[in-house]
Amino acid sequence: MEDRRKFGRLDATLPLRYGLLPSGEALQGTSKELGGGGLRLVTQQHVQPESRIWIELQLPGRPMPVTFIAEVVWSEQFDLKALRPVELGVRFVDISPADRDAIMQHVSGPGAS
Repeated sequence: MEDRRKFGRLDATLPLRYGLLPSGEALQGTSKELGGGGLRLVTQQHVQPESRIWIELQLPGRPMPVTFIAEVVWSEQFDLKALRPVELGVRFVDISPADRDAIMQHVSGPGAS
């Protein structure tokens, strides 16, 4: 399978809050991978592909979270019976240049691969 990513990715376990648009309640999750075009989100809630969500992601050393609107590209639940986490692949749809720059600096900083 061809990897069509435009940006590199960094394994990054970071806390985040998210919710379904237009006015979904805030839910907790964590990032698993982070890149300039999106992230892999780990949560307990299944979200349908093509859904739009808002996300607040806390980057280390930054007092305010980065915020953006994302679209769920794929969703994979590992085991419904075991209540295991769901992984969502999301791509940024609406993100400020400053927040994208903060993510890119984090991804390309020390320890990035």
